[in-house]
Parts: sequence; C-alpha cells; structure tokens
Amino acid sequence: PGYYRLETAYGMTLFQVAEYRKPEIDLELSFDQSEGLLGEDWNGRAEARYYFDAPASQADLSWYLRAEPTSFYLPGYQTGELDDNWFAYAGPFYPGSWGTRIAEGQGQTDLEGIWEIEGRLGRVDIYDREVSLPANYILSVTAQDETGFQVTNQTQMIVHPSEFYIGVHPAAWVSEAGEEVDFEILVVDWEREPDGVHQMRAEFSKVVWNYQVGEIGQIDYTREMELVAARDLSTGQDGEAVVSFTPEDPGTYQLDIFGDGARTQVNLWVSGIGGATWPRQTNEKLKLVPDRDSYQPGDEATIFIPNPFPEGARVLITLERDKVVSYQTLSMTG
Repeated sequence: PGYYRLETAYGMTLFQVAEYRKPEIDLELSFDQSEGLLGEDWNGRAEARYYFDAPASQADLSWYLRAEPTSFYLPGYQTGELDDNWFAYAGPFYPGSWGTRIAEGQGQTDLEGIWEIEGRLGRVDIYDREVSLPANYILSVTAQDETGFQVTNQTQMIVHPSEFYIGVHPAAWVSEAGEEVDFEILVVDWEREPDGVHQMRAEFSKVVWNYQVGEIGQIDYTREMELVAARDLSTGQDGEAVVSFTPEDPGTYQLDIFGDGARTQVNLWVSGIGGATWPRQTNEKLKLVPDRDSYQPGDEATIFIPNPFPEGARVLITLERDKVVSYQTLSMTG
C-alpha cells in the first residue's frame, strides 16, 4: 500500500494502492422508472442486506440527487437550445461533469432494510444556467454499518422536457442576404419515431452580439435577439413540416421553434454587402462555417468566413490533411 508515480516519455500519473476490505452490506438502488417527464413525481428505493442474507435494518445513510446535462441525438437534425456562449470552440458541457446538486439529506433503513424517497422532476439551473432538459438525474446513497464502514451506490434516469422533441435541418448553414432559406422540421417521440401533428411557433431573429471581458481577459458573449419574422406552424401526420425565412441583411440569425415544452434553436450565417458584427474570440480565432455538416468524396464544400474587418483584408487559406495540400491568397472585401 502507498502512493505511486508512473512516468513515461509523454507524461506522468499518480495513483494510490490501498488494502481491500470486503464490505458487510450489499446496497441495491433503483428509480421506479428509467425515463421521466418534467413535472412528474419520482420515487427512489434502496435495499440494504448483509452478505449472509439478513436485512441491514436501521442502517444510517446519506443521499444526494444531482442533475447532469445531456442531449437528445436525432441523426441529420439539430435538437435543443443553443448555449449562450455557443461560439466558443469547447462545448458548453463536458462528459462526466458533476452537474448540479439538487437535494440531499439523511435517512435510515427500516426493519426490512428498505429506504424510499420521492420527489418531483423540476427544471433546474445547471452551471448557473437554466437548462431545458434532457438531463440525467442521479441518485447517490451511502449506507454505513455498525463499524462505520461505508458502502455507496447510485442509480440514474433520463428526464425529458416534453413528450416529444423538435428536430430542425436547415437547407444550408450559410446563406446570402435576400435569399430564402428552408428549414425542415421533424417531430419525434423519445424513441426517435415520428410523433404526428403538433402546433408550434417559429421565430426568426437577427443576433446582436454583446460581450464583456472577464477577470482573466476572456471574452464572454451573450446574444440579444431582434425579431425579424414569426409564424405558427403545424406538422403533418408524419411529424414533418417546412418553414422558410428570408434574411435581408448580412449577420448571424437564429431560428427558434417551440411548443408544449419542446424547443430547438439553430443558427444561420448570412453573407452580403455591408458591415456585420461577428463575435471575435480572445485568441483571435475565426469560426469557419461549412454549408453542411458532412460530405461525400467528390462533393463541393462551401466554407463561410465571417469577416471581422469592415475595410477588408488579405487572406491566406490553406487546405490541409496530413500536410498542406494547397494554399491560396485572396482579397476579402467589406
């Protein structure tokens, strides 16, 4: 037993070796459902038994409930809300993050070694931001035997914001001012199957970027929305619909589609003659935006470059794989 360090030419890691002690209690934990809907009641249950198959009655325990943000993946479609700082290269959330602790407390098993808890699935603030679920709700329970030895277990369920999800697929991620852009809508259930007729609202807004400089010099962006057009729409029996909007000026636009607790937002980058304010990162990176999310060999890709220089600039463009395949220079206008 003790502390060890493993070093290689590429780095170092530390780890600890400890004596193993077999626990006295087997702790089983479960939710009454694997998936839930926002606003529903939930029930958690723990059963503690000694390994010689007697109930661990009146065992002290502690518990906490936390929520981790997750996503709903619908191939070919965008789902869910955009993060306020979505322009950053790193995602808004990291896998395995601890999320937000919602509740905690103490308890004790009954004479049969059973402990139960119940609550209601509510919308929560995760990382100081109210997030529209889905989220993983994780219940963690630690039981303690007579000697003070602790055993911990946890269980989780997925909580959905509504009974359906809205998928949006724009005809293009980039466009030109004055061109009409179509957005394909697909409404699906939790199993990703088309979910029939739903009434929704579509709002098309121009994004005005506001920023402030943080304590360590980082730039944090927030979006101010300027509503351009709005309309109500309904999906068909196949769960599909199409909505079209025309951006008149260059800049960043956002389509927001929502109804009955479901919401999806997508961005559209629009080029054209005239000044447009693009977010600029602290490290002076440009966000290059392709006209679609995937390509096949032989396809032509159109890449949008948000021009931060109102008077234009000289541009060096390289195409790279394992090396620089080609390069070119051009003049970028305003």
